[in-house]
Amino acid sequence: MLDLKANKAIALRLVEVFNGRRLDLLEDVLHPEFRERGLSAFPPVEPVVGPSARRKLYEMFYQAIPDARAEVLDVVAEGDKVVLVDRFGGTHRGEFLGRPGTGDRIEWIAIHIYTIRDGKVLEDAVMTDALAMMRQLGLAPSVMKAAE
Repeated sequence: MLDLKANKAIALRLVEVFNGRRLDLLEDVLHPEFRERGLSAFPPVEPVVGPSARRKLYEMFYQAIPDARAEVLDVVAEGDKVVLVDRFGGTHRGEFLGRPGTGDRIEWIAIHIYTIRDGKVLEDAVMTDALAMMRQLGLAPSVMKAAE
């Protein structure tokens, strides 16, 4: 029988690793065959496999948004799946989506559908609110400005 409480804890641990800048703990949380599937407007060009791939993603966030944090808004587990809704935010200091740092605070929502295997995250099917990011970075017009 699957331990839903343990599966939730594993997903929440990944958020703690991100917020605590504890990249040394990624291998404790991510399965060696970990893969990420983007379900967003910006799917990965190449398959992202292994804990080192997630490390590179987190390092990119830390450089672009040094004070980046994730806030868990909801988490639900069923079987080997854990759905986690979180809000990311921080101050845009370095290049992000091709845009140099603005010094502005940006935030967006992400929905992760984690698959847990052997007590670790095997897969992250993630949907990111890319349009919100692009609008805040000035890469896409906001609905309000377009209506004026």
